[in-house]
Amino acid sequence: QKLGQTLSWQMIALVRTSLALVIASGMTYFGGARFVLFSPATLWIRSIAGSCSLLLTFYALTHTRSLSEVLVLSNMFPVWVALLSWPVLGVLPRWDTWVAIASAMAGVILVQRPSLEGVDWALVAAAAGSFTTSIAMLGLHRLQHLDPRSIVVHFSAVSVLFCLAA
Repeated sequence: QKLGQTLSWQMIALVRTSLALVIASGMTYFGGARFVLFSPATLWIRSIAGSCSLLLTFYALTHTRSLSEVLVLSNMFPVWVALLSWPVLGVLPRWDTWVAIASAMAGVILVQRPSLEGVDWALVAAAAGSFTTSIAMLGLHRLQHLDPRSIVVHFSAVSVLFCLAA
């Protein structure tokens, strides 16, 4: 949060993802893994969703009045994964998963205590970032056949472009 007072959130995100790109590229090259660019389409969906998540999260972390609330909302992605597993993967959650989803949502509502005083855009960004993280995670599930280093290089390259655009 203090770094956000010195540097713009876009610059912080750009430096973070650029370092990941350099490190992952080295690991991919020296590890003999294949670099992947154009396909499969799921890789692009994963990288775009992850890049949106990165931007939304860094915005939220540097513009919040309550870091704890941003962290609560940012870490809701497992709930979104459980909810999206049905339409995306065709896996109907079991009854105990529905109970876990309901209790997690109730916990978030109790912690956040929604008010009608106005919109806190940092919290909206954190929640949206959590949702886009879940899309990226579901994409990873479908990319098990690719080397993880290749996936990280692709994501990092796409997120560098997103950060430059931001």
